[in-house]
Amino acid sequence: MIKTNRIYAKYFARCATRESCHDLNFKILHIALCSLIALVAMTGAFAPAVTFLVFALRGTLTLAANMTLKLTTKMLFLHRGALASFKYKGRSTDTPLSNISIIVPVFKESAIVSHLLTPLRRLDHPKILLEVILVMEHDNITTAKTLARTKLPPWVTAINVPGGTIKTKPRVLNHALDHCRGSIIDAYDGEDAPKPGQLRRVAHHSSESDEKLACVKGTLDFYNSCSNWLSRCFTIKYATWFRVVLLGLARLKLPVQLSGTTLFYSLAYPGRTGRLGSA
Repeated sequence: MIKTNRIYAKYFARCATRESCHDLNFKILHIALCSLIALVAMTGAFAPAVTFLVFALRGTLTLAANMTLKLTTKMLFLHRGALASFKYKGRSTDTPLSNISIIVPVFKESAIVSHLLTPLRRLDHPKILLEVILVMEHDNITTAKTLARTKLPPWVTAINVPGGTIKTKPRVLNHALDHCRGSIIDAYDGEDAPKPGQLRRVAHHSSESDEKLACVKGTLDFYNSCSNWLSRCFTIKYATWFRVVLLGLARLKLPVQLSGTTLFYSLAYPGRTGRLGSA
């Protein structure tokens, strides 16, 4: 099972070479970008009024298109029954539970127990079907010292990413992907606090869907929404985006943006059950 699931992670979760940017010729890209900047600079020097008008029109059209799209999604939201989201009926003993791997990139994290491990321990998904991978750069001394003083549960492991020229979050996540053994993979940030029943909802939704299901996106909220004025503004923005705009885009059959954490990728058929590490 370990070997098979690693094959899933390696070949099914990553896009084909022709669809990726691994073989992108950055030299040509840099030349094209520099040429474009030079062209804009020359146009602005010889015809500043025309250049300003072009950029102003582009900005106006972009804002108008965004406002039209958001107003359309809000009208759909106000229309009763137009935006029906998935309803979870609670715990069910008949619902098959999937193996779930959660990747958590950590960087200079000194409060792992309070900010990270505590909400993860509250997850009511069977721990035998759950693995959490803490992944960090090899020179992350702060997190390494904190982990050395922390007793991790058996379903939590920590791995180091070998040194490289660049240090980015996508690189860390890609490295951890080869260590995942679950049929569903998710990524949390160190400050995330998932609700205890979140993984069961994902498993239930996956089991109720067909093989076309690729991922399940969760709604993001702020748990400190009442802290100050800025946190309230972000809370309103997130509530509008996840509960109105994204559902409206799905209703209009338009591409839905799947960014951020709490995005569960299904690497196998929905409802795949089994035990992590079993034969």
